[in-house]
Amino acid sequence: MNNLITLSPAATQEKMPLLIALHGNLSNAEAELDQWRPAVSAGWLLAMPQSTRTDEDGKFIWNRPGANEWPVEEIQTHYTNLLKQYPIDLGRVVLGGFSMGVGLAAWMALHGFIKARGFIMASPYLPYKYVEAPEMDIVISNQLRGYVIAGELDEPTFGWSGKFVDRVRKNNIPCEHATYPNMDHEYPPDFNQVLLNALNFIINP
Repeated sequence: MNNLITLSPAATQEKMPLLIALHGNLSNAEAELDQWRPAVSAGWLLAMPQSTRTDEDGKFIWNRPGANEWPVEEIQTHYTNLLKQYPIDLGRVVLGGFSMGVGLAAWMALHGFIKARGFIMASPYLPYKYVEAPEMDIVISNQLRGYVIAGELDEPTFGWSGKFVDRVRKNNIPCEHATYPNMDHEYPPDFNQVLLNALNFIINP
């Protein structure tokens, strides 16, 4: 399986905005590609890394079993290679994803492992320290913005997402919280439009 799927916008641009989206655990990049594809039609370069880690059943995961040890270097390497291959606008880089994948994506954005303009979180699975730890150790950025999408039936992650939004807002990071009363741990049915709304919120404050 290709470790990185990339889709380029049809229109030629001097500098392209970049969206890096990470699939959820027990899934893969190809399975979730269509969810993020609308960004390409809106002029974004879409990059979907495929995790190289697997669980005991051979299914793809981001964290190691029993621990939240993120493969940061793996994503950084993809990002470095993208910068070499494409004319990317460094002021319009967004990290996103689903479930555990977006836990990693947001962690990288908030800690500055990739200098991003913002993050888009679909049904996020979040590390403990983002929702319960006394201190939230993040990089404070004047440009960073977030967009969190969560279903009210998705417990406990729905409760975690609310705490996360509250904490990033207290750190002066603007963050939208789109909630769905009848949604569980999944993409919302209107994600194609919500994704575009989220990108616009991040890039055009």
